[in-house]
Amino acid sequence: MRLSQNEQEFVVGHKDTGNQHIKTGLKITAAFIAGLSVMYAGHTHFNTTNDLKNQTVLSQINSPAPHVKYMEEPEAEKTADLKVNIKRFYSIPPSQIGSYLSARSAQKQQDWDNAYKYFNQARLMEKSAAGFETGLDERTFLISIISGNMEEAIAIANDIVARDGGELAYIVKGIDLYQKGNFKTAEDTFALIDTEKFGGYAVPILQAWSATAQNDIARAVEYLHNSPFAGDAAYVFQQALIYDYAGMADKAEQAYRLSLRGGIDLRETLFAANFFERTGDLKMAEKIYRLMDKREPGNAYTQNALNRIETAPTTDKSISDPQIGMGFTLFTMARLLNGKQAYDSAFIYGRIAEHIGYNSEEHQILMGNLMLHNNNYDQAIEYYDHVKSDDLLYKTAQIQKMRTWRAAGEMDKALDILEEWQQNDNYRIEALTQKGDLFSQMQKYALAAEAYDQAITALGDTFGQDDWRLLYMRGMMNERLDNWESAEKDLLQALEYSPNSPAVLNFLGYSWVDRDINLVQGMDLIERAISLSPNDGYIMDSYGWAFYKMGHFDEAVAWLEKALEYNPSDVTMIDHLGDAYWQSNRYQEARFQWLRALDMTEDQDEIAALERKLDKGLASISQHNKTDSATAENLTNQMVQ
Repeated sequence: MRLSQNEQEFVVGHKDTGNQHIKTGLKITAAFIAGLSVMYAGHTHFNTTNDLKNQTVLSQINSPAPHVKYMEEPEAEKTADLKVNIKRFYSIPPSQIGSYLSARSAQKQQDWDNAYKYFNQARLMEKSAAGFETGLDERTFLISIISGNMEEAIAIANDIVARDGGELAYIVKGIDLYQKGNFKTAEDTFALIDTEKFGGYAVPILQAWSATAQNDIARAVEYLHNSPFAGDAAYVFQQALIYDYAGMADKAEQAYRLSLRGGIDLRETLFAANFFERTGDLKMAEKIYRLMDKREPGNAYTQNALNRIETAPTTDKSISDPQIGMGFTLFTMARLLNGKQAYDSAFIYGRIAEHIGYNSEEHQILMGNLMLHNNNYDQAIEYYDHVKSDDLLYKTAQIQKMRTWRAAGEMDKALDILEEWQQNDNYRIEALTQKGDLFSQMQKYALAAEAYDQAITALGDTFGQDDWRLLYMRGMMNERLDNWESAEKDLLQALEYSPNSPAVLNFLGYSWVDRDINLVQGMDLIERAISLSPNDGYIMDSYGWAFYKMGHFDEAVAWLEKALEYNPSDVTMIDHLGDAYWQSNRYQEARFQWLRALDMTEDQDEIAALERKLDKGLASISQHNKTDSATAENLTNQMVQ
């Protein structure tokens, strides 16, 4: 049965990408030798993220060689330089090459500790021997941040700043000066950052907190007012925090209310509620807490806050030290980068925030998510475990923890979390839904169907428009179990609740077509799914298969070929295309596709079916092509020739 891209997440779950590291690792030696001869030729330029959509910090240290100036010189000079570089290349100690290659290999595996160790070894050899600029300072600098070796990162940042600067080096140096109490020098260091780059967004805020640490609130606010981003809700909120820290309640209240209207995130909203509670506006504080409680009933944090307001409203300031404000700013940068899918850069800013002492629950979850993204499961779990049961985001942390266990293949540990949730009435429906998804991923379809059924039963009369996915998932499980009558009933009901869901349209349409029932209606549903999700290869496959079932083989081939462009390694798609080629009298191409599918699958039923096709072809060919006199054996012979 063909699933759309969105459906894959429900059924398949996280895919291990470990093999990708092995494949890319094979390219290291060639890339190093090709790049090293030019690495020594000129000065290296490193910046952090310029374009959030296309570039991350680690894209620089992943490149085989930095940008070099000599490439723009005249041909004669380039030739002379190349000879010098070749001579230099052969003079590089083998131990330095070995350390460099070991570092790159560790980096590919996200083994940050060893990546830092070997990059630093190569860097120190270079300092003591060759004396040429290769960019190893910058590479080691970035890796040292990622691996948590911040003292070494600070030392290298000082070297980079002394040489030619660099956005991230200035930030690290400025943070170090700030932590040592050199607030004015830190403020001046931040001023050296090129504000045209991404870090420029944070510069006025970092300067503002440096001024705040000097008790110069007027200058702090001036930095924010004079920024081109002064109108952003995040900037208005920073003003609120600074006024709040300084005890200027009237101005803080005005800024908090303005930022709330402009739209701020969860943690910032809690900061605002904290202010209103502390200053006696309990009605406003209660309003915020009740909205959160409505969004997630039974949350321990909001329950405690509401009880506190009724009995003894007292709480500490959210920002009691300018250093926490600085850390919150760096965390905000990490969160913005993560939202732009610049994960490596987000990780670097998250590490710096961690170094300065910022450790909110959002930060722990963000760092855990970044660890999960890099398949560092144990470290991800460590971050999630820092979020306690009375924190607002405890449930979120537990969800991510469960997903991490799933990704690591530790299904029993993931189930243990869901069993615990199931005992809580507020989480019961979600626990059963997640359990169904987990069993589905494990291909335990009967258990999955049972979990979805329990969730639907538990909802009872409260089952509503937004619960259609439970019907859809139970229908899919019943289809897997060959309980078609029950499956069809669920899918039709899910379609009533969500008539424009590409997933439901595709699955029901394909199911009809594949069973040779309701072919026209099935084709109509798949056509609607394609119009709603035109770049989904799985829906294209369904559409091609519908044409195949209706005997329109040329159209089937066209759509199935297009589907494979999106999903070139999908065994079912390859098998479908082989069938369509066969029915179009393209026997050699059919055989090639079936052999491809056979080579890629480990499913015994699929293997048996593919071997039968390779041996006998498709017996139905005579009916479709009106060649009753041609036997399957003759057609197979034609295919082999």
